Amino acid sequence: LGGLAGASTGGNGGAGANTTFTTSTATVLATGGNGGIGQAAGISNVAVLGGAGGTASTTGDINYTGQPGGWGYRFSGTAGVSGIGAPSAFGGGGNALNVAAAGNAGGQWGSGGGGALSTSSTGANLGGVGAKGVISVWEFA
Repeated sequence: LGGLAGASTGGNGGAGANTTFTTSTATVLATGGNGGIGQAAGISNVAVLGGAGGTASTTGDINYTGQPGGWGYRFSGTAGVSGIGAPSAFGGGGNALNVAAAGNAGGQWGSGGGGALSTSSTGANLGGVGAKGVISVWEFA
């Protein structure tokens, strides 16, 4: 499952859902990617930092931490660019925007959602949701 949407006032997107795999002797947890940063409507120049990198899982043989997302910048009340979502070891995050809209969802397992872009005429937009975590199980006979 992906994350939950952020607040309607320009809130951040939700983190992707954790993925678990349980055997009789262990439980493995893979954390989902963080959501993108939201942006309130406005007319001023404003920079928005990228979202924090995702938390590493601790119960697998190989555990990755997420990278931080890219920053966004609103140039005026009518133009700007949003931040790109953080990539994971499996692929890219939510794509950046150059038109005002809610952020794009994380693209691959464990990646972050893209940031939102808001202008004076669009109102606040939500950051994109992070992608779900992933577990790869190898069985040897």
